[in-house]
Amino acid sequence: MLKRWISLLLVLGLLLSLCACTGNEPSETEGTTEPTTASEVETTTESTAPPAPTGFELFAQAKEALLSAANLSLTAETKQSRTVGVNSYERKESINALYQNLQGELLAKVDGVLSFRSGAESAEHTYTERYAQGVTYATFNEAKHREEIASEDYLARQIPLCLFDAENFTASDCSEDGSAMNLTFTEPKALESWVAPEYAELLTAEATAKIENDHFKEMTYTATFRQGSADLSVSYRITLNILAEASLSAEAPEDAESYALLSHVVAPRLMEEAVFNLSVCNNKSSTYTQIITSQAAVYAAQVTNNIAEYGSGADYMTKIEANITEMTQEGQKTMKTEELFANGKYTYKVDGELADEGSVGADVFSDAIYSMIMDYIPVGDWITEATVYDLGDGYLVEFSSEDEEGRGYYKQMTTEEIFGENTVLDDNASAYEHKVLSGYLGIDKDTLLATSYSVDFQGSHTIQGAPYVLSQQVYGGFTYAGVKAHKEITDKLPTEEEPETKASPVFYHVTGQNGEEMWLLGTIHLGDERTGFLPQEVYSAFDAADALAVEFDSNAASDAMEEDPEFAQKIAALMMYTDGSTILDHVDAEVYEKAVQYMKYYGQYYTGVELLKASMWMQTLTNAMISGHRSLTTEKGVDQRLLDRAQAAGKEILNVESMESQMQMLSDFSHELQEYLLQSSLEETRSDYVAGVEELYELWCSGDETALRERLN
Repeated sequence: MLKRWISLLLVLGLLLSLCACTGNEPSETEGTTEPTTASEVETTTESTAPPAPTGFELFAQAKEALLSAANLSLTAETKQSRTVGVNSYERKESINALYQNLQGELLAKVDGVLSFRSGAESAEHTYTERYAQGVTYATFNEAKHREEIASEDYLARQIPLCLFDAENFTASDCSEDGSAMNLTFTEPKALESWVAPEYAELLTAEATAKIENDHFKEMTYTATFRQGSADLSVSYRITLNILAEASLSAEAPEDAESYALLSHVVAPRLMEEAVFNLSVCNNKSSTYTQIITSQAAVYAAQVTNNIAEYGSGADYMTKIEANITEMTQEGQKTMKTEELFANGKYTYKVDGELADEGSVGADVFSDAIYSMIMDYIPVGDWITEATVYDLGDGYLVEFSSEDEEGRGYYKQMTTEEIFGENTVLDDNASAYEHKVLSGYLGIDKDTLLATSYSVDFQGSHTIQGAPYVLSQQVYGGFTYAGVKAHKEITDKLPTEEEPETKASPVFYHVTGQNGEEMWLLGTIHLGDERTGFLPQEVYSAFDAADALAVEFDSNAASDAMEEDPEFAQKIAALMMYTDGSTILDHVDAEVYEKAVQYMKYYGQYYTGVELLKASMWMQTLTNAMISGHRSLTTEKGVDQRLLDRAQAAGKEILNVESMESQMQMLSDFSHELQEYLLQSSLEETRSDYVAGVEELYELWCSGDETALRERLN
């Protein structure tokens, strides 16, 4: 009997060493056709080992232990690589965290190093967080901020204690490493919810976990996915140690009052990343306005700048347009300037007349655009109050500052806009007082690029006992579709390659009783390279036709808005409330507040926008949702391509409708309908809206008339 037990133990030990854990499901033992005796049954029962736990079961046990821990130390190394168009951005973060009393009155200490890189450009920032009694005390570089936040919300913002959910994978593999078990999870079903939103498209993912004594010691997670206009790859590695005790202090810092109160202490970090990515992006378009006032100098100016930047190195080109209106003691003057750089050549025009030309380096213009845009965007260190609004697809960070360095910077920028480096204003003032420094920054969640910004600076000089206002407002927005920038600079689209799969849209040929011919092509206002390579029958019909009839000639309408004041005034009258009311008089206050946030986020909130009708706000927001799409742009819309082709061929262009009739239609909607349309546009996320547009476009390309009819109905 003793020998039997020894042999059984040896066999059992061999089995355990060969198979410490099973894969997805335990395998069934094959049956035998031979009859067995009672003693053999007893022997078999005694010698059968219980099935080893699967990787999923081991993970679940360790996860339960982790989430029930009281004290924990954690270190993390994270890396995100994000590609948007031709630009790539890298974000790295190193974290050391200590959590005490996770199941009760939480105390936490986090030290982090955050770095950004794109090409040869890089930036590094340090931060700390101390959490106690419902307050986060944080430093960012040299700035100090605090935030009141519940412990569960604080933890939700940190890197998760359990880095991934095993249920998001289909397969697991186990191997022994001394006393530890190494688990690998593959065949992913979904991305981690804290990594990407639901609309992200998973490409690959893998995760590992090292378990000792039923506790996690190390976890990794890597994934690649598409998120809106960005392609991402991420990797995270954390090491964990459950502690019996921890000794963090629950006391506030001695200098707690010097910590500026923010609604979100992460706001300065968000802003720094978005601003860094903006600064290194070389395919962008921007429109921004400056309104500058000095009562003492009897000076006011409004400058609207349109900037387009495309390419890099020898292919770099840019265009800067400025519309300037100045009012001084001598009266009002206006001028329009244009600076163009392409192929190493530079031209400068004033009111359409050539004023200068020559050859300069690309870096001259690159530096100029960097200064024009970046000089007015505040740095995170200066923020002393901030609120972050989560708009679903992006963030709107509204901020203000009482930082003396920040206020002094904007004062200097404003006086230099008026006087250059002349200090005459300060020299003649007996005193100066800062009044306001506030603004906002829109940040796209997919690309982590700035979508908009605004700065409102105000100060006051005292001259001979009287106060004189000094102020500057700057507001603008950005788009990152390189196609748009290229066309703004050259009036042409970039060279396109013929697509493998071409569009074959529905196309009708109509003949009249006397042999007259007409071709009908349903156009779509967005497109990609497929709209540039339509079936030859479309181009043959186009060439044979006497005229092109479109919804309305948008090129001519744009020119008329710029060159015909009477036409522009007529259109403006249709778009605006002309009875002394504003949009707030016609829509619910809650709808208005949300719409303002979105208008700011998309860079569409400007002087006079309150006078625009609700239908115009709706139109603006829906147009903005598709801007910056990874492939679909209005510049490649079918009607725009045909208009450009007709213009180049000198073909007659006929309008089926007109810009005026379309504005009249939107303007004539009842106030109730306009409010409903605006509210509906606010309730639809950008990802849902874009998905709908993409579906419609693919149907258009397919030429499936039945499916297209059903979709439209």
